[in-house]
Amino acid sequence: MVLASVSSALATTYPLTIENCGDKETFTKVPERVVALGQNTVEVLLLLGLQDKMVASAFWPTKVLPQLAEQNENHQINSRLS
Repeated sequence: MVLASVSSALATTYPLTIENCGDKETFTKVPERVVALGQNTVEVLLLLGLQDKMVASAFWPTKVLPQLAEQNENHQINSRLS
């Protein structure tokens, strides 16, 4: 017999405060735009279907994963941030 557990995701409520490395950041609503500095972050956003929220990215040491090429088609990589 195989037992499978099903977990349900909890809805995020706002305001949401995140603490990281001793700093706190509070979001009053769902972020509308995101900048991903690394390729790995972009690939996670693509996997989550959030390509429409990405406005910029930088540092791509390799090509995007083949299975993400279509989602990444309209994404512009900004190698220089100023």
